[in-house]
Amino acid sequence: MDTDYGNLESPEGQNKLEKAHQATNGNRKRTEAIIMALVSLAANMFGIIFYGGVLATLNSLVIVFLLITALGGFLFSRHAQVYEHLHKDD
Repeated sequence: MDTDYGNLESPEGQNKLEKAHQATNGNRKRTEAIIMALVSLAANMFGIIFYGGVLATLNSLVIVFLLITALGGFLFSRHAQVYEHLHKDD
């Protein structure tokens, strides 16, 4: 909070100022990023267990239909990614 003007103008001072700004700006740095990743992992695991339970109670034809549509969506998405990568320079 309190420093000489020369400290802020030097390259070392600019580097320290940038590091201080990064350390205090946002919640996605270091330890908090780990916590956020763990919360996201827990939510995803809960979703997998919940939706797995719902799927287990459904008719087998519905499950087959869901698997086929998921596979079709994956293949279409993969094809679109490959096409986009091959034609990105165009």
